[in-house]
Amino acid sequence: MNRPCRESVTKVTQKGLASREDHIAIDYPWIAGMGTALPENFYGQDEILEAYSARLSADRERALARRLFPKAGVGSRHLARPILEYAEPHGFGKRNRRYQKDALELMSLAARQALESGGVAPEDVSHVVFATTTGLATPSLDAALARDLGLRPSVQRLPLFGLGCAGGVASLARAFDLARLPGSGAVLVVAAETCSHCFIPGDGTPLGVVASSLFADGAASVVLMPPSRSPGSGLVLNARIVDRGSHLIPESAELMGWTFEDDGFHLVLDRSLPALIEANIAPPIEGFLGAHGLTAESTEHLVFHPGGPRILDALLTGLGLESSRVQASWDVLDRIGNLSSATVLVVLGELLTGTAASPGEHALVLAPGPGFSFEFVLLAFE
Repeated sequence: MNRPCRESVTKVTQKGLASREDHIAIDYPWIAGMGTALPENFYGQDEILEAYSARLSADRERALARRLFPKAGVGSRHLARPILEYAEPHGFGKRNRRYQKDALELMSLAARQALESGGVAPEDVSHVVFATTTGLATPSLDAALARDLGLRPSVQRLPLFGLGCAGGVASLARAFDLARLPGSGAVLVVAAETCSHCFIPGDGTPLGVVASSLFADGAASVVLMPPSRSPGSGLVLNARIVDRGSHLIPESAELMGWTFEDDGFHLVLDRSLPALIEANIAPPIEGFLGAHGLTAESTEHLVFHPGGPRILDALLTGLGLESSRVQASWDVLDRIGNLSSATVLVVLGELLTGTAASPGEHALVLAPGPGFSFEFVLLAFE
């Protein structure tokens, strides 16, 4: 039987947990299953650099690409289409239709895996939270997902667009809220991105090079169960979400995102972002963790979005942490690149399906994104 998590009130032990008599008994939603789906088209970073450079028209652009690609921290990536399909320019409409097809296939695979790993039947899903930022669809793709999975007609859908790399964590936070509603069933979280369909062939601008060196395609899914329901988890440990938070930095909305032009999505990524992250991350995270008797240093597991080496370094420096504390994030970045909203869920899945965590420990799941903002959730292991 699953034991309820307890919320700390006053006294804190060395591991950040309150003693039994200082707890208030509160049940929290728990993670039943996880799923990840990556396209079959798999390329080393050198292969992508060669294909990308072949479309650049100036020697200085090719030199910039050769300099920046090795600094991306990416060794290999999965792309929705064979790499040569990206060589020729395609209009926004055609690329967006490809997004709709490819993202739906990936999110369906990830969601099925999550449901199966948690032993959750499709008809038990009461809510779907869907995050994406790399394509457009109306109705949103979660409607087609409900059809493909055989979800009940009364399923309630919450599509989230525009949260970028923070979308996966924000979806977990909204699922936390939904799973605590009276009568809630399983809440299915899905993040799906085909960043490659936003690539513009021949774009040798610095931002074009950065995007082409870093981003990739994939989907990830989580099934969150309400506190009262425990069908049995396929995960090594029971992990409950015990809190969530968000922090929006004033006067920073223009620093990260998309501009929408006739030829598609163009990345906005201001070079001041690492310094902004470093200067602003500690206060909200210290306050959030402090309410639970924890600090960033004392939290046993850190699941950070691997947005790139400079983003990870800024998060670590701002929180006073060593690089090795987020080794799993570095490893995921190297192995599959940045999948935008889905990436942090991939890192979380590796923690939950592994053997690194022990009962009584915590995990902080954190991602920055457009806004500019931070999204974060706290997990407790049983």
